[in-house]
Amino acid sequence: MTCARKCAALAIVAVAVSGCGDYTGLGPFSGGFGGGDGGSGGCSLSGGGCGPSPFASPGNVRMLRGDTVRFVACTNGYRCGGADDTGNVLAFWTLPHDSVAVILKPGTIEALDDSATSVLLRAAAPGSVILKAAFAQKGTQSINVIVADSAAITDIDLFSYATLPYALLVDSTTSLSVRLKDAAGNLYVGWPTAVSVSDTTILALRIAADVDKRAKLEVRGLKAGQAELRVQFLDVTRVARLTVLP
Repeated sequence: MTCARKCAALAIVAVAVSGCGDYTGLGPFSGGFGGGDGGSGGCSLSGGGCGPSPFASPGNVRMLRGDTVRFVACTNGYRCGGADDTGNVLAFWTLPHDSVAVILKPGTIEALDDSATSVLLRAAAPGSVILKAAFAQKGTQSINVIVADSAAITDIDLFSYATLPYALLVDSTTSLSVRLKDAAGNLYVGWPTAVSVSDTTILALRIAADVDKRAKLEVRGLKAGQAELRVQFLDVTRVARLTVLP
């Protein structure tokens, strides 16, 4: 981008964000994480565990009842990335039998799982529990899992590392991570129940997963203009106005 275009972006970008609950009904995205398949993998960079020692990603999490998250045992983000959530380190995963969350296997519900590079966890009831991973290579890790009801979510934050996350050029893409928050500001792993844009001739929208297994919105500019991006979780709505520059 030239200096003139950067200055133009700074001059005309307008961000309008509101958190009203005036939208009803559920959209095309389920409340469960990734439709229950665990989403995409990768070591959590924010968790600080992508070094040479075994590490379980995404680390400590807050979940919503009924959602699922896949934990991956890995030694670095490059070896553990990808949609298959395979990991590259064997681990023995355990939970207390009387638990607010359960480990899922194909066709069964178990309180423990034999050595595997990843494990799928479903939040069953509000409360907290510790998931333990004993790595075959060396060491163990205790992961704090906190479960809450969906009613705990009071706000939606759209996060981006971009300098101008709400301004983009035609044929360029910007990414926004959707962060569900409770009244205390705690972040939860979860996906919105509906996402839309006000003008599909200006913006194209794709939903994926970020490294912390939250929903990531990939927005592409199709033509110059302004359009609203609307993100909803039940009765909580966040609206952001995006500007596409020629």
